[in-house]
Amino acid sequence: MTGDSTQVVVVPCSGIGKTYGTVSREAAYDLCDELRPDGTELVALAKLVLGEEQARERVRTCPAVTIDGCKLMCASKLVTLSGGTVAHEVDVLDVYRRHKELKPEGIDYGSSGLTFVQSGLFRTLAFIAGCVMSGLTGFIGMSLAVRGNVRTAAAARTSSSRTSTRPRWRTRSGAASRRTSCRSGRRTARESRSSRTATATRRSTS
Repeated sequence: MTGDSTQVVVVPCSGIGKTYGTVSREAAYDLCDELRPDGTELVALAKLVLGEEQARERVRTCPAVTIDGCKLMCASKLVTLSGGTVAHEVDVLDVYRRHKELKPEGIDYGSSGLTFVQSGLFRTLAFIAGCVMSGLTGFIGMSLAVRGNVRTAAAARTSSSRTSTRPRWRTRSGAASRRTSCRSGRRTARESRSSRTATATRRSTS
């Protein structure tokens, strides 16, 4: 390994959106910006993933301290794959297991926060308001649905009554019965004309 042996490269975990990944990055920022600003240099893990030559060169020439936020140990593996040497590995999970006092105690709202009674009262009011709005929404929806069904039924009844009064001549049986009735009517008319003609002839001869 060549280069300045006093310069240390810090490679934190890049688990964006992960709790322990965020802790890893914050610890690296504090180390490089406040605790050891002169003897450390921060190298983003994403640069090693993308294969940036300058970052890989810094990892190869300087000892590296990796801060991992999970058991996959991505920072340590990528430093090794880039040809560097891991001088020290820090696992955030192991640190929390060995130092229980470092566990976050929550957020202190101070005097501006709500008391237990106030919080319970506001939650109750919010629950009641949600119930009222839910019931109102259901009532409006059912009213609209009933009105729509009534209108549909009325329209269907009106259209069915109109179609029932129309003559049904479109079927074959209806057409056949209509032709038969027309033929019988013409036959009856011819018979009545012939009978009137015969009566008139008898009267004229007599």
